[in-house]
Amino acid sequence: MKKIILLGFIFLPALIFAKPVQQDSYSVHEQNCRTIMEIAQVIMEKKQNGLPLSKALEENDDIFKKIHNKNVERLYNSITRDAYEQPNYSTPSMKQEQLNDFTATTYLGCMATHD
Repeated sequence: MKKIILLGFIFLPALIFAKPVQQDSYSVHEQNCRTIMEIAQVIMEKKQNGLPLSKALEENDDIFKKIHNKNVERLYNSITRDAYEQPNYSTPSMKQEQLNDFTATTYLGCMATHD
């Protein structure tokens, strides 16, 4: 998880798309952390639904072909690795708890990188 936090902080500028100039750095950072959290949620949901790691990495590769950004590629791969390192659960309640914990930890870790 620490890898995601560090990569999120390093690669956050790569996730900034057209934002109004008047936004302060905290607002931009917070929005980027929400985006990272959403990415983490999608990846974990796919893992929980049985998507093999090899297929997840293929999906990442398809995204990278469109984006052409090494920073985003590293971020996606880091989140994917972290998700697939987590234990597997079979009950819906445990899956939901895992999803909540994973996305919250990702978001909070990202936010902790803002001064």
